[in-house]
Amino acid sequence: MGFTRTLIVAFATVLGASSAQAHHELGAAFLDEEVTIEGTVVEYNFKNPHANIILNVADGSGAETLWMATAPAPSSLRRGGWSADSIREGQRLRVTGLGSRDGGPMILLESRHWDGGAIVALDSADGSAIGAVTGTPNVGVPFTPVASMEGSLADGQPNFTGTLAKHPSVRASEATRDRNTPPLNERGASLQAGFNPVDDPSFTECAAHGLVRQASTVQVVRIAQFPDRVEFEYEEGAARRVAWLDGQEPETAGDVQEPAPDGSTNLGHSVARYVNDTLVVETDRLLSNLTGTEGNAVSDRHTVVETYRRVDDDIGPALEMTMVVNDPDYLASPWEIRWTKYYVADYEFTELDCRLPFFANQQEPG
Repeated sequence: MGFTRTLIVAFATVLGASSAQAHHELGAAFLDEEVTIEGTVVEYNFKNPHANIILNVADGSGAETLWMATAPAPSSLRRGGWSADSIREGQRLRVTGLGSRDGGPMILLESRHWDGGAIVALDSADGSAIGAVTGTPNVGVPFTPVASMEGSLADGQPNFTGTLAKHPSVRASEATRDRNTPPLNERGASLQAGFNPVDDPSFTECAAHGLVRQASTVQVVRIAQFPDRVEFEYEEGAARRVAWLDGQEPETAGDVQEPAPDGSTNLGHSVARYVNDTLVVETDRLLSNLTGTEGNAVSDRHTVVETYRRVDDDIGPALEMTMVVNDPDYLASPWEIRWTKYYVADYEFTELDCRLPFFANQQEPG
């Protein structure tokens, strides 16, 4: 490609507590050691599930390597004023992030890196620092809660239809309560002890998430109610699922995912019913899956019950989801997970374009 760039690897121990709190979905596959690279931007990919900067970097001998600087989802970066135009192809940058566990040409940019001056524009002629690349105020998509919303639909059922997002003041690590603390039994704990975050299929293969991981996400969800069904769309993973209201599932309902021989899928088979002012969704026929980047697997015998109810407050209309997971193989008792999200206006989902990670044994460009 003709670029001659310097690779700077500077290891610095990051305070474990602050780093652990800041880790986003990919965090478990990276170390608490900072790596700094300099190179020319080959591609800037501001799409789900993670924004990525691909840079062409050269070592002292001139040998070139493509590096990936991966970051939080665009939904969180937009709140800091970042957009698809914040970085441009051909720009020379110095970027600092957390190094990959397998030693590959890849770093993780957490929110503190994006917002803390860890991306620096360099002069293409002499390599001198021009200044930090930061988000532009008022460019990002604002958090605009719906001012008011009817409590019931025309047919008298509770109204849950709309787009929901966590409040920006709530940390991602705190937005979904008890998501990472399942009551594992001895078998589940033994399986968890051998978990290696680098082997997470969602990281290594861009594999689709299972229901527990998908429905408990901190990312945006959209709900639509119909006379015979309730549809859920998730910005993370561009996943869609249908929960059929009791007795109204057509014989050839089909599924978004091709089922296993026994009819199981990642998102399972869901049946819904209204109970007073709540929506209850029961799901079975689920494949074994990891429930998050921490691992915490559930077996192919797990079932899920979700309950949705309005919890409007002074901020605006809001929805609380309570999920109860039962698994006779890996859980000692029912596992309860909760989130609260607010209805927001004028929100468009970001396009999905998952990129495979850059591993240590990847081929060099050219």
